[in-house]
Amino acid sequence: LLDADPQEGHPLPEIVVRRLRDLQALVAREPFASHPASGRLKCYVAFLTRAPRAVPPLPIASPKEMLEAIAIDGREAFILSRLKPNNFFGFPNNFIEAALAVPATTRNWSTVCAIARLGR
Repeated sequence: LLDADPQEGHPLPEIVVRRLRDLQALVAREPFASHPASGRLKCYVAFLTRAPRAVPPLPIASPKEMLEAIAIDGREAFILSRLKPNNFFGFPNNFIEAALAVPATTRNWSTVCAIARLGR
């Protein structure tokens, strides 16, 4: 059961949905072609609930979390996550939501590619 009430200061959750053909088109564009994932680099796409009202100059970076938003296209943000000194990767969802002031859900690029292949 959902117990959120916007009038009491509890916003309703937002759901992000993309069509399979849109994911396939996104993958076909190869937005990370010049940044292949490796043991020290992960690629993520953030699916935004809406296009941001304003986009800060790119790249948008978080040195502490080793994150870098390299492109924003409509309702998608493309983010690199580098291995931090503690041998963990930063997770970019909170970073991109704060930078763009838009709710998002973030997925590893390899997951998006796997989902896109399902429809072939």
